[in-house]
Amino acid sequence: MLNKTKFEKVLSRVINKNSARCSKCKRMFTQPYHTFGGLDAEGKVHNVALCCRDYIVDMNHYGVYTTFPVNTAEGERQAKELLDSHPKDASRY
Repeated sequence: MLNKTKFEKVLSRVINKNSARCSKCKRMFTQPYHTFGGLDAEGKVHNVALCCRDYIVDMNHYGVYTTFPVNTAEGERQAKELLDSHPKDASRY
């Protein structure tokens, strides 16, 4: 099991490498998505969308993928809307 600091470091690398796609199935993010970060059954760190949410057995992070740059007004608006509606545990899906 990774400690919190190590997990966040690995997750950051995973997100940087797969910033526009699911790190499990590699499906491209073509629209704004809720994202989930955590460990799969093999202990690998992933950042996934709902397509692979069921593979995450230990969720430690949630986030969003926006289609606009976050440092713009539209990007900030989109990120806020996504975060406000994030299912976090995906139980409503």
